[in-house]
Amino acid sequence: MIDDAYFRWPPGLRDVANDDVSGFILVLIGVSMILWVLDGKAHISWNRYNLIMASVMMALLTIYQFLHWVATGIDTMPWISNAVILSYIIVMARRSDSGKTNDGSDVGA
Repeated sequence: MIDDAYFRWPPGLRDVANDDVSGFILVLIGVSMILWVLDGKAHISWNRYNLIMASVMMALLTIYQFLHWVATGIDTMPWISNAVILSYIIVMARRSDSGKTNDGSDVGA
């Protein structure tokens, strides 16, 4: 959000990618995750929403940074670290509690 000229390619998407709204969406997802952790009630639907939104945004960011790196050759794109973060999010989503037991009944029933 601080650097308004971070992305330089492609020219048609440059302004959208450098817009503060894009960064603010990522910040909101992070704040939502922090609030979910601090709440302590472990709302399953809120957890699913957080993981889905985080994985979609990180996947888009990783792909965009990779393509930006390929097209411009600028080596300051952290697409590898973002890909690692995305893989952690996917692992957390796969291991997250679905609210169901192994036999398909609801937890606590």
